[in-house]
Amino acid sequence: MQEYKASRKIRDREVLVVVGQQGFGKTVYSKKTVETRKRSLIFDPTGGFDGLTPDDPDEMIEYVGGHEMFRVRMTNQLNLPVLYALANGVGNCTVVIDEAQRIVPAGKHEIDLGLLDLIYRGRHPESGPVDLIIIAQRPTTIHIAIRSQWTRLISFRQTEPADIAWMEQTSGVTFEGIRDFQVFDYYEVRQGQPILKKHLSPVGRLAVD
Repeated sequence: MQEYKASRKIRDREVLVVVGQQGFGKTVYSKKTVETRKRSLIFDPTGGFDGLTPDDPDEMIEYVGGHEMFRVRMTNQLNLPVLYALANGVGNCTVVIDEAQRIVPAGKHEIDLGLLDLIYRGRHPESGPVDLIIIAQRPTTIHIAIRSQWTRLISFRQTEPADIAWMEQTSGVTFEGIRDFQVFDYYEVRQGQPILKKHLSPVGRLAVD
């Protein structure tokens, strides 16, 4: 497998949780975020992302192993262990899980060992860490083992009291007015930093900071 040489010092791993009601911008935001990443492995059950879609897992492994930059997606949930193992193997990439409530639902559900490895280690000794982008409509529908690891939280409109309460508790900030957000309005929170209210432009690229 071709080794990817990072051009900078090993960075901190990011776990980005993107939530929000359907139709308010979370998919647009997530797609724009993925466009800023050079190496992405995407679980895309609804077909909302762009990227190469191999016919089978072996083809995915061969393609990723032969390219320094890649954006590949899979739609079959049964092949997720291959995606996790591939991410752990190549390092320095981003794993995207759309409709996360279907893959890692809240409650006493077992999580795939490969995904647990990404959640709790998420670091490759030479190539760099594996970032996670976890996408769902409601944060409380995602398994606590994943959502509790967030380093950056993006929330579009939310109305359920339990979801707002969890976000405020885990971040220590107030999501004022989020029930009244319009399309493309969102809050961004990073660990230990103030909350920021932003508006997503549906056109153009997402600013990288």
